[in-house]
Parts: sequence; structure tokens; C-alpha cells
Amino acid sequence: MTASIRRGTPDDFAALHALLKPMPTEVGLVPLDERKAAAFGRETLEHGRVVVALNEAGEIVGSIGLRACPPWYSSAPVLGDAWTYVRQDSRRLDVIAGLLRGAKDQAAQTGMPLLVGTLGGGDHDRKSTLYLRHGFEPAGGFYLWRP
Repeated sequence: MTASIRRGTPDDFAALHALLKPMPTEVGLVPLDERKAAAFGRETLEHGRVVVALNEAGEIVGSIGLRACPPWYSSAPVLGDAWTYVRQDSRRLDVIAGLLRGAKDQAAQTGMPLLVGTLGGGDHDRKSTLYLRHGFEPAGGFYLWRP
């Protein structure tokens, strides 16, 4: 079973929004604000670059949302992941590998560096190994402190 990869369109909004709803709970950082998440997802579909993975039934089972944004110290943007998520029942290497290939294609089309990361959900060593295996190099890390 191989996932089909394509660029997302505004017509994918409802399916994409439904796909991403469990993500905040898995990440465990802050609660979901449905209206904000919906607006952000719609804006990313319309003005960013979204890559989706579809199963054999044509359902969206994974996605990477990409947005161009310069770091605070430069006017040159990078293409950063706003989200990377694969539905639990579809977490196979071919899905994430396809999404990463699609994200790299989008970065190549824009000429921008691609910055992806992991946040919450545990399993960071496995995820880091996955990114390294797909040609990414370490670019820092996140650390969380809770009061």
C-alpha cells in the first residue's frame, strides 16, 4: 500500500481540518482553539504550501503545512513546517517519506531552505533519525519548561 502525494488545495480544507484535530492532544502543549486552527489552516492552504498524502480510498491521511517566514535576523525567508501530521492508522514510512519528498519539492520550487521539526508526542529520537535519513541536518532544538 503506497500513499499518493500531491499539493493541497482549498478544496481539501474540511478533510485537512478533521485530520489535524487530534494533533494538539497528541502534542500535549496547549489546547486546541478550533476557530484559530481553522483560520490558520485555511490561510496556509490559500497562501502557503500544503502537501497531502492520500490512501487508496482517496482520504487525506497525512499532511505537511509549509509557510514562508524570515527569521528575526534576516529578510530572506525559509519555508518552515507549520504542521507535520500523519493519522495514527497510517503511520508508515512510505507516508512520511512521501510527505517529506513533497515538502522538499515545494522548497526547491521556491528556492527557500526547508525547516522542519518535531514538537511533543514523544519518540523524538526516532523522528530525528527519520529526518536525518531523509537528508535533513540538525538545526537546533526546542526545550519546554512549565510553571
